[in-house]
Amino acid sequence: MHISRRIKINIKKNKKYSIRLLSLLLIITSSVSYGATFYRGSYSQSSHYKNIESEYRGDIKWDVELSKHAILISPIVDNHNVYVTSNDNKLFSIDKSNGDLHWSRHLEYPITSQLFIFGETLIAGNNNGEILLFNINNGKKEKTIQKEGSIFGPFINSGDYLIAGNNEGIIYSINIKTLKEKSQIQLNRQIGPPLFFKSKLIIPSSSICCGAIINIYDFIDGTFGEPVQFQTDLNYLSLPILVDGKMYASGLGNRGSLTKLTVFDLEQENYQELFEIETTSHLASDGEAIIFTDKKSIYAMDNNHDLLWGYDLGEFITRYASLSHNSAYIPTQKSIHGFSIKNGDLKWTHESPYVISTALILDKKSLYYGTKEGRLVALE
Repeated sequence: MHISRRIKINIKKNKKYSIRLLSLLLIITSSVSYGATFYRGSYSQSSHYKNIESEYRGDIKWDVELSKHAILISPIVDNHNVYVTSNDNKLFSIDKSNGDLHWSRHLEYPITSQLFIFGETLIAGNNNGEILLFNINNGKKEKTIQKEGSIFGPFINSGDYLIAGNNEGIIYSINIKTLKEKSQIQLNRQIGPPLFFKSKLIIPSSSICCGAIINIYDFIDGTFGEPVQFQTDLNYLSLPILVDGKMYASGLGNRGSLTKLTVFDLEQENYQELFEIETTSHLASDGEAIIFTDKKSIYAMDNNHDLLWGYDLGEFITRYASLSHNSAYIPTQKSIHGFSIKNGDLKWTHESPYVISTALILDKKSLYYGTKEGRLVALE
């Protein structure tokens, strides 16, 4: 038996508010088998899971126009540059210190994956089934790995292997040194980004009609083992996060009921619904607190699932929080809000002159975002 709690709030616009927990719901779990279609989310190999030791004031450091077309895929950063793509098939490397163009490339097909950095290589997937490898220093294309469909979602790596997926439900394991495929699995449903837990690969798969399934594969030397799968009665899952061996995601309840913020115990192969919320939640964690959202509100809970605080922004939240130095940064369509994770105090608000169209990417000195107007903005 698993308990779910409904969040009810006394809303005060742009004010911190108290949270009361009401109503109990019953849930049971079972086991079944199925398979997945890779979905593209605003998900990045960056500070989503890292607690960068930096504070930001929310002031503009630089603001550059890269294109007349929108930037929809989140930027990625290394020690020197920011890498980003625009909707007119262009790839850019931008100097982090001043916003100057380092190099740019025009691509034949649109990039549909998140960008990924491995050593001196920048990796991207497109809608022609190609995984492209670029020299990070000059933008020269060094290799094309031809696969099928559109390459979606994030790339993740485990030792010598790169995990990539496409919109036809195929997930590939590719040796990053030889660039040869080691193994693949075929799934038949929409799936979330894979997560590594110990020596296992966790792949949540979703369906509007038939309930989400959590697929757990042994992943040894680049090879997928036989899956252990358990079924939920939740439908379409949000982008998941992994905290202390547990996976957190939100999913739609049956018959159009409210979205349920849910924790999945990957070792016990069961799950517990924590809270009911109105919309699919954007999740982030610094290891001590878990940040989640609901339409126009942001919440924090501890790892025991006790709510710490909540705040009503009065604006629709469009992406997950990015975390650094005990702070959470939340984007809405045209503003960014910096919060204290500890107590929920609002530290600052950046009012953007543009429509924010990507997640917020952080490094030690700056916070970056792309816009619908084709601009890349850095805050400090």
